[in-house]
Amino acid sequence: MVVPVEDDKRGNKSLFLKPLTRNMWFLTVASFVSIGIMVYIFERPINKEFRGPLGYELGMIFWFPVSTVFFAHREKVVRNSARFVLIVWFFAVFVLTQSYSASLTSMLTVQKLQPTVTDINVLIRNKEKVGYSHTSFIFGFLKSKFNESQLISFDTSEQMDELLSKGSSNGGIAAAFHEIPYIKLFLGKYCSKYMLVGPTYKSDGFGFVFPKDSPLIPDVSRTVLNVTEGQKMVEIEERWLGDKTKCVDPDTLLRPEGLGVSSFQIIFYLVAAIGLATITKYILEYRCKKPEIKDDERPVILANIHELHKLLTKFNNRN
Repeated sequence: MVVPVEDDKRGNKSLFLKPLTRNMWFLTVASFVSIGIMVYIFERPINKEFRGPLGYELGMIFWFPVSTVFFAHREKVVRNSARFVLIVWFFAVFVLTQSYSASLTSMLTVQKLQPTVTDINVLIRNKEKVGYSHTSFIFGFLKSKFNESQLISFDTSEQMDELLSKGSSNGGIAAAFHEIPYIKLFLGKYCSKYMLVGPTYKSDGFGFVFPKDSPLIPDVSRTVLNVTEGQKMVEIEERWLGDKTKCVDPDTLLRPEGLGVSSFQIIFYLVAAIGLATITKYILEYRCKKPEIKDDERPVILANIHELHKLLTKFNNRN
């Protein structure tokens, strides 16, 4: 069954989330938070712009990595370790944003097509008009399912295209039934306008009549099977039809998949490796030097955790 295709005009409110898979979104958010924490740890002891009340410092952890996407951060980075991490992070953000933009653009601009009808029962229920080839045996099949007033014949592929373009309500047809070889030729010519849908109905086809107990029956049957089920039939179809039946199915071009973690593995591995190396180096240097940290240089978040721990310890001792 051949039916026209139409643009899918149904909006998708969550389309902006589709360019990335769910796991990729989780990994991206986790990376943003991790970069914010690392920069905060590096800069807080020596950079006054990263100091302040608890709410300010928490906001800085989330705000700073997000602002790097738009290069809108105003805070200066002093420590070389933080700068080194940000260099790698800028590269990762650039690749990620460009890939996201390209994927979203393809989803917004690609032509979304869907068949107008997918089931023959819908045509029967709505009393739609359908078409068939004037020289085909399909008329007998359709007459058992449709009223004869709903059946319109056509002779050429051009007439078939014209009737399908008009539609059932304008003197045309809603669907056309034809034999598979002719449908392949038709779709090869009108690939972007129509689509083959629904089940394929098999018929008995053509046969040979021989006298009863004819000695030719086994030989002819064997030869026919060798041709229809062997490579010979493929060669015949290729010789007669060739490239005329080749048509890229539009539905295969319409659903670009979201970018997954595997697409950015190397980049995130690089960011993670650089981050772990710099944070390890920072911890080792801190333990070796053991500087005395003043109260105004102590990170507010760590100070609050320390005070909460002291309070809980005092409470347990009283009990």
